[in-house]
Amino acid sequence: MTVRTVFVPRCLAALLTLLPAAAFSQASAPGNNGIAPPKPAGIAIELNKLESVPNACRGYFIVENGSAEGVKELKIDVFLFDRSGTILRRVALTFSDIRPNRTKVVLFDLAEASCAEVGRLLLNDVLACNGNSGTPIANCPELLSARTRAGVEFRY
Repeated sequence: MTVRTVFVPRCLAALLTLLPAAAFSQASAPGNNGIAPPKPAGIAIELNKLESVPNACRGYFIVENGSAEGVKELKIDVFLFDRSGTILRRVALTFSDIRPNRTKVVLFDLAEASCAEVGRLLLNDVLACNGNSGTPIANCPELLSARTRAGVEFRY
C-alpha cells in the first residue's frame, strides 16, 4: 500500500504539470478544430521576392488585410535605395480590391531598374487608402506594417 499511495500522487502531479502545456499547444495550433489564430487587425505588406525580368525588376508583394473592412484602393509612396543607401527612385504602388480578412499577391514591374542594385525599400507615406465605399479609412497609416522575405530591407 505504501508504494501505491506514493506512486499515485507522483503520477497525478506529473500529469498536472503537463496539462497546461498540452492545453496551450492545443489552443494555439493552427489546425485546431479548423480554426486558425486571428490575423492582426491591420494591413501587412510583405515584399516577398524581387525578380529580374527584361528591362525591369519585378517585385512580388503579399498584402494581408486583417481588418473587417475591405480596401478599394491603397496607394503607397515607396523609395528604392541602392546598396550604399543612395536613393534610386521613387514609385507609387497601388493595391486594389483587398477584401476583408484576406491575403492577396500583387506584382509590380519597376521599369529600367536592376534588382541587383536594390538594397532597401522604404514605405514613405500613404497616398490613398479608401474603403469599399470609396471613403478614406480612418487611421489607415497606423494600420499598416511592412516586412520582407526578399533579402532586402523593407521598412515603414
